[in-house]
Order: sequence, then C-alpha cells, then structure tokens
Amino acid sequence: MGVRNRKIENQLLVPVAVARLAPSYPATTASIAELGSDAVEVLTEEDEAALLERLSSTDMARLYLSNESEGKRNYQQSLDLFREGVPVTQVKEELLLKKVSQRVRFINPLKLLQSKLHNALIFVARPTMSTQQVFSVSLDYLSWLVDHNVNDYAYLKASLSEMQQALMQIPDGNRWFSTQMIQDVLIEGTTLHYKIPAFLCRLYAAPDRYHHVSMRMNARFKSKYTLNLYELLRENLWRGETGYMTLDEFRERMGVGPEEYTEFKRLSMRVIQPALVELESLGDIFASVRYGREKRFVTSLNFVIVQNPNSKLLSESAYLDPGRYKELREEFGLNQKQIKEIAEAFPIERIEAISDVLLYRYVLNKQKNPVKNWFSLFRSALRDEEDRYLLTNSEKAELSLFREKRQQAALLEDNQRRERELERRRTAARKHQSNRMDDYWVQLPEGSRQELWDGFLSSPEGKHFRQARKLSPGSRPDVTHPLARASFADYLNRLQVI
Repeated sequence: MGVRNRKIENQLLVPVAVARLAPSYPATTASIAELGSDAVEVLTEEDEAALLERLSSTDMARLYLSNESEGKRNYQQSLDLFREGVPVTQVKEELLLKKVSQRVRFINPLKLLQSKLHNALIFVARPTMSTQQVFSVSLDYLSWLVDHNVNDYAYLKASLSEMQQALMQIPDGNRWFSTQMIQDVLIEGTTLHYKIPAFLCRLYAAPDRYHHVSMRMNARFKSKYTLNLYELLRENLWRGETGYMTLDEFRERMGVGPEEYTEFKRLSMRVIQPALVELESLGDIFASVRYGREKRFVTSLNFVIVQNPNSKLLSESAYLDPGRYKELREEFGLNQKQIKEIAEAFPIERIEAISDVLLYRYVLNKQKNPVKNWFSLFRSALRDEEDRYLLTNSEKAELSLFREKRQQAALLEDNQRRERELERRRTAARKHQSNRMDDYWVQLPEGSRQELWDGFLSSPEGKHFRQARKLSPGSRPDVTHPLARASFADYLNRLQVI
C-alpha cells in the first residue's frame, strides 16, 4: 500500500486493510449503554465475534466473490456515465445496489439526502467490502450519484456529520446490534474517505436476503418518505405486497418521528398519499394501499406492489443471480444487450433452466457439433414448447457437482490472487522501510551509528544475526549485509525513529 493510503489509514485510526475474509474487529457496542434500556439484551464482544464468524464462514466465500463482481460491474458503469456527463436520473441502463433485506431501526431518522448518501456510500464500497473498511470517493462523483448540487459541499459535510451521529439498530433473533452508520470521516480537498463498521461490512458483503435498489430511483425522489416506501416495496417485490404491518412499524420504516403526525388522518395526508403519488409519477414501481381496521380505526397497512409501465426498468438482466449473469457472458458469449433482451422477454426461472441444459450439453459434455451462434440457440431453446430442453435428476446432480468443482477452483484462484497481492504489499512495505532506514542512517554521526548498532546486536531483532556472524557489541556497523537489513529496519521501526 502506498504512502498516501497509509497516511489516510493512520488518520482514520484503523489498520491497513488485510486481504482475508475475517479480520479482527474493534468493539462497537459501548455506546449502547447510553440508550438506557434494561429490557434489551445487548450484544457482547463474544456475541459479536460469533456473528462475525458466521458471516465470514467459508460457505459465504462464493457469495463474497459474486457480490464483489456485481458491485464492480455497476460501480464501473456508474463511473463511465459520470465521466460522460449523463445525469444519474437519466441513465439508460440501471445502476443497481444489492442491499441486505434486514430490519433496521434508526435512532434519529435520516433526512432525504442522508438516506441517499447511505445508499451511495454502500454502492461505492460494495466492490471491496469483504476485504476492507475504509473507502474513498470523489465528492463530485458522490454529488452526481445522489443528484445533489455539486457546489454545495457545506450541506454535504453537514449531512455526513449528522449521519455519524445516527445509530443503526439491527436485530438478530432475540438480540440486537447497535452501531454507527459510518464511523470516521476524512475529507481531503474534494475526496471523501470514510470507514464503515466491520459488522456492517460483513452484513452487507454477503446478505442472506437482499433486494435491489435502483440508484436512478435513489437520486430521483424528492421526499424521504417516498424513498423509504420505495425501498420497503423493493424489499417485498418478490411476493407482490408488503403484508399487513402495524402503524408503529410503518412509521418506523418511513422515518416518521414519534411526535409527528400522531393522528392517522395527518399521517395519510402528509406521508402515505404524497409518497404514493410521487412513486406513480417517478418510480419504476408503485403501489396501492389496503387498510386493516379494528372498530372502525385503521390499525395496519398493506401495500400491493405493481410495476410502473411509465418508468420500467431498462435492465432487468441485472436481477439475474450474479453467477448466472457471469455464466451467460463467459460461457455462452452473450453480450449485455442480448441478456437484457431475453431477460425482458422470458421469466428468470426459464432462463436459468435453459442455461442449465445448455451448460450441461455443450460445456460439460462438449457435444460434437460446435455452436455457431449462442444467442440464436439460447433464444430458440427459450421458445421451445416440446420439452426438448430438460435434464434428468442424474444430469442435474452431475451438473451441480461440475459447478461446485468450478466454484472451488475459482475460489482457490481468488485466494491465490489475494495472497499474491498481500505478498506484493509486504514486499513494497519492506522496500519502503528499507529506504527510510537508509535515509535515516546516512544522516547520523559516527558515534550515534555505533550506539544504534550495539543496541541492535543486543536486541531480539539482532539475536539471529549476532549469533550467525558471531558478533558482539562494539563490532563495526554493517547495515548493508543481507542478513542484517530487514531485522535492523524492524529494530529502528520499533524505536520509532523511522
């Protein structure tokens, strides 16, 4: 890691990001005691470690890799659009954030810009969220991503400051976890560096349940209630309705304060109806509301979700499983436009089934006749009504084993890549430390050099070199000797002189 990145890490008081899935984490539950609730069982350090171990198990490694790939693809696409000057609210291809479907309660509900920034910061971090906690982003790009006035950095900074004070409470069975949304923040010129708590990184990096948020929609809405309702609908899109929820739960999900709109009439007039109107006008989905009543009083709400034909998603292909999307691109050679075409014309389940058949026949078994046009074959198979594209149970089992072996090979390759990168960083750090040692050594007077050398020979760092060369304090310094350089540099580093 370069000097600049090391400086940033030191300023944020975090260690340099390590290339493994389960780094050690600082305790983050100290502030929970301030909430003063004896009825709630607080997550201990041992509980947190157990949760982090579960979220960092080898079973999750495949999800980490596929989520990183999806995150990189969307992030790079957004950078290209930003450089082209295309407003984020007018992009032709959707930029999607895979977001964990997890009940979250915010202490001090977020304002509109803060909610948008929350999604944007996760979007930026997702490509490398499994291996680091500190991320960097241009303020110009960040302003573009949330459709904020690029010249109004003061308001942006104020929003970030308030976000640091907003606690997120996340339940886990009969326990809950409370942490900051973002921890340390450093702004250098027009670059923002920020740290996401370790537990959230693990939770976001490989969610068990998730939904996709359109960054185009995230930037487009003008009301925090509309954005919050949109995310609630996205989270439940798979079943077509939210299900009945109590008014208290709805208020919490919408970020309505405890003293705001206490009468349902005002809640409906100020929150529900305006959000539904804006959704229908600007959203890719909208909803109708059904009321649950007890003794003529409204006690619960259920939102029935409908696709909005006026603002249909232009890239449904991104809702394919990331591994499946990669398979269509790499195994069958389909481009993004072709994947988009079949995703808009056929159910995802049908695409996955045909993908299995073609992968088994033409990749695993390598049929004799080569495929000249994969897209034509794929489209023909999707339209088949004569059941010519089916797999037996034994073939499905064989394909499953094939995929498992390939995933293990990909995981091994990625781990090797990580190890190579870690070794490269270690080598670079050693070289940098050696250079600093040389710079320090040449400016020392002779007496100080001898004193340091004698101290080195008597130190744990110099023990092996002293024994190998049969030296004793008072011998002539030789910092150029290959056996001495690294250990002498470590000695000087421990003394904090380099």
